[in-house]
Amino acid sequence: MEKRIYNKRIAVGTTNDDPREMILYRNDEKKWNPHFMERLNDYILLFKDLFSDLLNDKLGTEGWGVWFIQFNPKTSSFIVDVYLNDINKFQLVKQLIQDKTPTEIRISDVFFKGNETDFFASLPK
Repeated sequence: MEKRIYNKRIAVGTTNDDPREMILYRNDEKKWNPHFMERLNDYILLFKDLFSDLLNDKLGTEGWGVWFIQFNPKTSSFIVDVYLNDINKFQLVKQLIQDKTPTEIRISDVFFKGNETDFFASLPK
């Protein structure tokens, strides 16, 4: 199961496969664990604060999107998927993300995944 949260061009998701952390069961009904959701919301606010204005200044307000995907919920470890209409700006974005991410958050890798249309297609419906 995967949960995603996004704010315009910055998205945060998880590949957490442990439903005990993500889902609470009450009366045979599934509900998102509020602690899990709070953590994802904290990350979206952090990444938005760190990168939204910076990337808007460097790339403009269109033509890009970034997914931060937490692959280990027990640590602050992320992979980053970058979507750009201009692939020539990928190295700039990758360097900005690696340089500006706080040291308590580990960015294991940054990947080019496609263009802006691909980014919006990947968002939850």
